[in-house]
Amino acid sequence: FKPLKKWSIKYLKNTKARFSVEKNLCQLWEKKTGINFLPLRNFSCYTNIDPTFNKQYPFQIIHHGLAEPTRKIENMIYAIGMCGEKYSADFFLTGGNNSYLKKLHKISKNNNVKIIKPIEEKNLISRGNLYDVGILSIYPSNINYKYCLPNKLFQYIQSRIPIISGPTPSISEIIKKYKIGLVAENFEPYSIRNELLKLDFGSINEMKKNCIMAAQELCWEKEKIILINHL
Repeated sequence: FKPLKKWSIKYLKNTKARFSVEKNLCQLWEKKTGINFLPLRNFSCYTNIDPTFNKQYPFQIIHHGLAEPTRKIENMIYAIGMCGEKYSADFFLTGGNNSYLKKLHKISKNNNVKIIKPIEEKNLISRGNLYDVGILSIYPSNINYKYCLPNKLFQYIQSRIPIISGPTPSISEIIKKYKIGLVAENFEPYSIRNELLKLDFGSINEMKKNCIMAAQELCWEKEKIILINHL
């Protein structure tokens, strides 16, 4: 990809506007090219849905996304297992790395996690609404992961479920601003487990209520104005 990036950079000066999905990535592009980049976040469309308030153990956790070894998805699985029988999770995983998927299937059996075939993206928000918590911890194994701001964060918000996350900068900022989840000190299983163990039904329900405002503000209907204004 390096030659492709060098080639494309030559033509950036001819573009009317340039975007990236996260502000730190915008700054890195600007440093590399000397040209201004604007953040255009990968928001989901607004979904008019009420939170679901569950009252029974175990806490039901959801994760969906790409099964890629560099993301260290196993850290989230181990963290859930460390929490004991009051926690269980469904991981809807996609990807073509069969050996890694086999590994995740193997370790999930002893850690209260089910690996489930992916569902259509249009159904992720309504399905997520049935859970207590969304978990999101992408190991910073490269620059894009270090500063990622993935669509699953905003899908969780539209699902009206709180988020347990690793300390990815822009993810942490949103979680803390809207009080819609908890952020681990690092990306290792014990740190993620510590945040999971802080959960109770009262705090989960309060964070679900906070997701209502977050969903109204962090939606594509508002974010797309940035794009429209630069057409």
